[in-house]
Amino acid sequence: MRLYLSLFVLCRYTSLGLKWLRPTNQKPMFPLSRITASFKTYVRGIALPGEEPLFIVTPLMVVAATALILVFDLAATQLIWSSQRAWLYPLLVPLLALGQSAFWYLYMEQHHAVHGAISKRKWVNVVVAEITSILSLAQAPSVYSPKHLLEHHNPQHLANSGDPDFHWLQSLGFLPGQTIEQYWWLLWRLLFNPAFYLKNLATRVRGHIKQAPITHRVTLLIWWASLIAAAEAFQLWPALLMYLSLLTVAAPISSLLQTLTEHVWASKENPEMKTHPRLLPIDSNPRLFLVFLYWRMAILSTDLAQHQAHHYKPINRNWPMAAYSDYARSDLPRAVWGIRNHFRISLDSLSKAPHSHK
Repeated sequence: MRLYLSLFVLCRYTSLGLKWLRPTNQKPMFPLSRITASFKTYVRGIALPGEEPLFIVTPLMVVAATALILVFDLAATQLIWSSQRAWLYPLLVPLLALGQSAFWYLYMEQHHAVHGAISKRKWVNVVVAEITSILSLAQAPSVYSPKHLLEHHNPQHLANSGDPDFHWLQSLGFLPGQTIEQYWWLLWRLLFNPAFYLKNLATRVRGHIKQAPITHRVTLLIWWASLIAAAEAFQLWPALLMYLSLLTVAAPISSLLQTLTEHVWASKENPEMKTHPRLLPIDSNPRLFLVFLYWRMAILSTDLAQHQAHHYKPINRNWPMAAYSDYARSDLPRAVWGIRNHFRISLDSLSKAPHSHK
């Protein structure tokens, strides 16, 4: 009896297993072709006609992914450096680029949180704005919010004299009326000038100490005390060094390149013409894919496909899916394709503006 029962069970489960292994007409949930297409859409910045996303990404999912990537980046740096294997050290270069992307996303998440575009719950936006500001040393939300919302998002001030972003570019030397060659020389000089990074860091620290509320300042001090204590107790100095590199060098590079190509500066055009989709021609120029990937991850904003729409509808919690939006596709004729053209359209406008435009 036991023998018959054992044979019955064996045959039963074997038949189920064979049925499971048998080819079916059901398509896999995430075929490789769709995964590849979605990745290309992310880098390109706009979905192809008729293309649908693999799944819906929410703002809080982006926040969580950024945190995980940053932790992974610092942990991998610590492991590579602690291994004392010289052949692994070149991996620190892509890790630096990955960390730069995570840091830039911290900036963008603070930006969207200030707009209330992370969550419907106000307290979630407040918490995200505060945490991302402390982690990245971006402007404290209480300082950033009024300037950004009332001045940068004012159509009369956008990309002109009343825009704080334009003020910052002018303070760096990007004054109207210069030649394109002068702007390029200034850009390269800034990128390789230690004074630019030191001044940027000093300005950010000063803003947190002098302008932020007392609760923000205390939280910031606790955070840095915890970092130093953890580095000393667990010998996490390589990870802390990577964090400081992202904070002092990588983040200012992202901020400078993003801001410089973000708008048509010092233009007399209508406000809706001062913002344009910045896209990347990965299909026509695949040899530059890694360059485009870096530019997309570490420089461009998270809603590049509908940046203009953001200025007229700032509270849009669908910004992670901007590449698939109907508005982005309808605005495609105004898109600027390629990194060189991202610079060209902004610097041309700045060069043609009169010297008196301030």
